[in-house]
Amino acid sequence: MATLHLMLLDGFANDEVAVAVNGREVYRKAGVTTKDPLTAARADAVDVPVDGAEARLRVSVVGRADSSEQIRVVDTPFVGVRLYEGKLRFVTSAEPVPLL
Repeated sequence: MATLHLMLLDGFANDEVAVAVNGREVYRKAGVTTKDPLTAARADAVDVPVDGAEARLRVSVVGRADSSEQIRVVDTPFVGVRLYEGKLRFVTSAEPVPLL
């Protein structure tokens, strides 16, 4: 079993965020806000156990944006999500995603 390390980065401002992995909701939270975009652009984080080498990640910011991406968890288990100009952008990495 692999672990998907998801970090909600910059662009979040008192948002309700839902995250699903392979069609199963694994995270839902209201009031998600990027802490301090000038020093540590991070709103929240969650680790999700995943069966198999790949997973379909879907992130929804209620009323603002919705996007999904196929993630090869065994190669790039770290995923940062940025909300920029009304669109979600995924940053995948084999190493922890830098905050800035």
